[in-house]
Amino acid sequence: MSRVDPLDSLKNFTPKPSAEQKPKQSKAEIEKLANQHGFTGRQTTPASPVARSKRRFKTGRNVQINIKGEQDTKDELYRLADDIDEPLGETLKRALAALRRELDAGPSDN
Repeated sequence: MSRVDPLDSLKNFTPKPSAEQKPKQSKAEIEKLANQHGFTGRQTTPASPVARSKRRFKTGRNVQINIKGEQDTKDELYRLADDIDEPLGETLKRALAALRRELDAGPSDN
């Protein structure tokens, strides 16, 4: 039993000479053609990153906490950590302690 050559049908293939190939259009021509036919480009505005201080603390913490939240919440956590000049773990620990004190104080009048 002999194997079938999968490229057998391509043995007579010859590529077109470069003179027969269409020349590439310039970006300006492509842009003009796209505008004529109603295509719009995907022009994005880069989001301005929140300025953060460098965080290199040696804390001995080695457990990672991955949570999903809103961008505003994340920005506030980083802002608070910057304000008190503490690592994110310490900021979260203090925030949780404050929440625990609030809950232990009993129901609020809200």
